Amino acid sequence: MELMGKSSILVINGSLQRRIHGLIGSFFKSATLKSQITAEMERYVMESMGRWREDSPIYIQDEAKNAKRKMVKIIDGIIQEKRGCNEGVTKDVVDALLNDKNEQLTDELIAENMVDLMIPGEDSVPLLMSLAIKYLSDCPAALTQLTEENIKLKKHKEKLKEPFSWNDYGSSLPFTQTVITETLRMGNIITGVMRKAMKDVEIKGHLIPKGWCVFAYFRSVHLDDKLYDFPYQFNPWRWQDKEINNGNFTPFGGGQRLCPGLDLARLETSIFLHHFVTQFRWEAEDDSIVNFPTVRMKRRMPVWIKRRRYS
Repeated sequence: MELMGKSSILVINGSLQRRIHGLIGSFFKSATLKSQITAEMERYVMESMGRWREDSPIYIQDEAKNAKRKMVKIIDGIIQEKRGCNEGVTKDVVDALLNDKNEQLTDELIAENMVDLMIPGEDSVPLLMSLAIKYLSDCPAALTQLTEENIKLKKHKEKLKEPFSWNDYGSSLPFTQTVITETLRMGNIITGVMRKAMKDVEIKGHLIPKGWCVFAYFRSVHLDDKLYDFPYQFNPWRWQDKEINNGNFTPFGGGQRLCPGLDLARLETSIFLHHFVTQFRWEAEDDSIVNFPTVRMKRRMPVWIKRRRYS
């Protein structure tokens, strides 16, 4: 409670929680805002990669974390500035919260929930990027197909002289999305979620009394051989032409507490992978994935890069 704050969306319940969750979720449906977010993320990624050197290893997770921390630090200043302007025009998620007429949406609540939206990504999204590079390094066929897909799109956009859009990083890169999905399934960056029963609940003949806490363990589902063939094998092709919105795949949770930043996490990872594979060739040093007490790379997975040369 002290770490998250008493107003955090991760702590509050009822109608206020649903209201905040809905406002944050609706933010990602605006075409204008999607364009702004995509451009801003591209800028962060390209600035970071522009500083990389070929004579020393790169630690993907550390690089991504540094960019995230810069974003979190400016949140409070943005809120105060927007409060002062009070234009009433919704340009981003902060505006959506500020312009809502609910008197319970204080500056404290808005600030804490903006941080909550970013803080999970401070560790989980950079780790997702690192795991994707790990799995791709160990699966040359997947790396080749992903690289070809991204280079093809890069050349197409350059020919049209168009900037990349949110959809370009999503539906225009279908195999890249399967790689992200398979990385989420195998990586289990969030091992599970804790839920408290607000009333007596009966599930398949088992009574969960009011007040009891239950831990939903995602890893046991994502690596269940009854649900996935060869579950410990990295196989992004398993997701081609397959529906993923089901109870067997829950890396972002579910229900009314489904992570509102799930599309943002996918976008961020897709942008990173696109620029990484189109700008660099690389060799990853030997490293292993540690799953307890939290998921991480044992040696932070050093990667040595060489910039691509296009004729």
